[in-house]
Amino acid sequence: MRRQFNVLHPTSGQKIDFIIAKAGEWSRTQVRRRRRLLLPDREAYVGAPEDITISKMRYCRQSEQEKHLRDITGMMKVSGEKIDRAYIARWAEEFGLTEIWHTTLKRLGEPVEQAAEPHQPARCRPRRQPSSSMAK
Repeated sequence: MRRQFNVLHPTSGQKIDFIIAKAGEWSRTQVRRRRRLLLPDREAYVGAPEDITISKMRYCRQSEQEKHLRDITGMMKVSGEKIDRAYIARWAEEFGLTEIWHTTLKRLGEPVEQAAEPHQPARCRPRRQPSSSMAK
């Protein structure tokens, strides 16, 4: 079952991405945090910028496309202090996206928590860890 689709407006070319909520704590949190958007003739709901940022980091890891890091950095520049960085850091850790999150913060010139290991720039897809049988 597809969990995402988009609709293109034929005249303007504007695109709207629709994402079907999945089961799980983060998905439930996303729905609770959504923002109501009042349009001239209707209302709509959009994802909170923090949840869009987390989704972009997940896409970045899957696709290895730099555009997601550029999008995240751009959103952070536009939204500035309105972004709940602690919320993003919590979910980045939960999803194994801390390296990508730290790279974003460095691009913004923001302080990064000191990690136990030296930080390497994010490649969007984390390096694979050796399996336990290979490590022996």
